[in-house]
Amino acid sequence: RLCLGKGRKAMKVIIAGATGDIGKAIVKTLIKDHTLLLLYRDERKKEALKEELKRDCSFFSIQKLFSEPEAILSTFSSFAPDAFVNAI
Repeated sequence: RLCLGKGRKAMKVIIAGATGDIGKAIVKTLIKDHTLLLLYRDERKKEALKEELKRDCSFFSIQKLFSEPEAILSTFSSFAPDAFVNAI
């Protein structure tokens, strides 16, 4: 469970499916108080979300899971998430 109230510790959260309807709603709720790593599949939707958020966010293509598996291990390890949200 994520603690969303004021005065709570900011968390590092990975959100899979960040560019879908449910994922975007979660992103918009959490971005104010937490550091996010957003996983996406569609480059066009990623760019649209990036423009809409107008905040610095980290994005990672789910396609790299298959083509560059070591890249995701490196990214996840360096990000050191507190939570993972699956909105796929």
